[in-house]
Amino acid sequence: MRKSKLRVIISLSIITLLILGSVGSFGNNNNVNKNDFKVKTIVRNSKENFNKINLENNLETINLKTCGGIGTNSYDNFVVTNKIGDESYPTMIRNGYNCLVAYEYQYETENSIYLRYSTNYGQAWSNPIKVNAIFGNGTLLKEINSPSLSIEPLSNKAYGMFKSPLKNSAVFGYIEIPNILDPGNIYPIPFDWTGFPSGEEGVTYAFWDFDTPQIITYKNTVTPWVIALTGSTNYSIEGVGPCTDSPMFCFNDLDHPEKYVTLTWYSEIEHCSNISLSRNYSDSTIYGVCEIKNGLKQNLFFFYGNPTQWYNGNDLNNKTLTYTSSLTNPNINVANDKIYIVTDSDSNGIILYTSSDNGKSWDVKNVTKNIIPPGANPNNPMIYCDDEFLLCTYIESNNIFLTGSNNNGLNWSDPIKLNSIDNSVIDKYRFSNLIDDHHILWTDNRSGNNDIYSVIIDVPKVDLTVIPESVAIESEYSNIPIIRTKNWITFTIKNNGNISVEKTNVYISYICQNETSQQTNYKATIYYLPSGAEESFKRPLFRLTLGEFLNALIEYAGLETITIEIEPKYEDANPFDNSHTISVTYKDIFPRLGFLESIFILF
Repeated sequence: MRKSKLRVIISLSIITLLILGSVGSFGNNNNVNKNDFKVKTIVRNSKENFNKINLENNLETINLKTCGGIGTNSYDNFVVTNKIGDESYPTMIRNGYNCLVAYEYQYETENSIYLRYSTNYGQAWSNPIKVNAIFGNGTLLKEINSPSLSIEPLSNKAYGMFKSPLKNSAVFGYIEIPNILDPGNIYPIPFDWTGFPSGEEGVTYAFWDFDTPQIITYKNTVTPWVIALTGSTNYSIEGVGPCTDSPMFCFNDLDHPEKYVTLTWYSEIEHCSNISLSRNYSDSTIYGVCEIKNGLKQNLFFFYGNPTQWYNGNDLNNKTLTYTSSLTNPNINVANDKIYIVTDSDSNGIILYTSSDNGKSWDVKNVTKNIIPPGANPNNPMIYCDDEFLLCTYIESNNIFLTGSNNNGLNWSDPIKLNSIDNSVIDKYRFSNLIDDHHILWTDNRSGNNDIYSVIIDVPKVDLTVIPESVAIESEYSNIPIIRTKNWITFTIKNNGNISVEKTNVYISYICQNETSQQTNYKATIYYLPSGAEESFKRPLFRLTLGEFLNALIEYAGLETITIEIEPKYEDANPFDNSHTISVTYKDIFPRLGFLESIFILF
């Protein structure tokens, strides 16, 4: 049997989990209703593929004003949380204007994770909501840390995860979050990865030292999330399986997702740390990078795959990226079928690796060589890509900086310091986070203890408009000349704002002589409309059923106007064009029955 194909499965029953404790000031509960949830582990091994990459030099710097318009001015610092005690390790997700943040909280003997939500793009935050993780036997997991959040695009449903330092860091779990605006109703599910029977008397298998976990959504009905982390185990069969600090992957079991979660790992890959994940939303591939120790140096270990491959025992697609000095604290982002990895080095500043062929070959550039003063030591970088425009943050001298590139990382703008108080940023791995092209969070001690601060590069504007010339009434059966009743209305909505909108209602109303406005029974819904896009609608004023037709003959007597009106979910930058009114008469609707108006208007 090939070691790389060897599969070992063990199962551990976990009884039903139910959490009834109150959470935060909202008084809501964290509820878990998973029945007969079990743990399933699988051993995997992989081949190695080592390649050395040479570093290129930058040519020149560029002005940040030309990089997506983010400007060169300082930005307001928003307080995300500043309770008594220490808050750190921020992670955030967003859908439209709705945001959810998770962070560690330490005070005296408390070591917890809290959530806060925002409905205005992170400009103000709710009261904190504590995450309570309880085992099936009712035992509260008293210490949890290392939060991670992930959300599927265009959805308020999200997933999170946590780990615990208890039992030598052998406990971690995930959180189901049905609605990011209701974090009081969540489902934390912890797993204890110790005490697996080995079949040998007096010997049990266990896992320990789980570290730097990250969760990512995975658009799959069987396993909607994947967790990656490093860990160690003594698990062994035929000499295969024990490992120290190996990359491990956890997800719903693909055969029995309702009963099991699966933990897979590749035991030949060891001495890893600081995993970072990203996903190509155009397919099912998950990409990752971590540090891997090679003697006295730290290299980067790049990998990609998906749960099906890992579950079935396929080799792990990987490549080791090396340089003349150690590479640490990597961060990965995948966008537009390109892979971007930033990492700090012990002597060369921030290094950027890019690949356009799924990691087969890499271009390497230096982000900071031409934009920082001699002797500076930038570290803990983060990378984000949006439409070929790159943003990179890094920490230097306890300040957090932002730089940008509009030519795939060849040149970088002069950096902007984001923290308004000098030397206030805590310089640790994952103590800062570049969420997207508008949100940056970090851990800050300007008040004497650790708090979470943020900047918002720009607050996008909602600007929906009804295109006036698009509004018209027409017959439902325009191809049948004998039916001339115009009982339908057509119109087009355009998104002139710089943020996508979703689930926005459009109402149709009419006014008759000496009467107030009345809404029809038929509205339109904008389910998703990107910035700059248009969507056309055709909705009935009434349907040509006997009941609705006779009612319309009476209700529309004295008709003067029909109005199309958008009801934005958020404040509109130009509310004056959210509606459009056209003049319509009774005879316009009922060309053959106009003589009835004088009769029905008396009713």
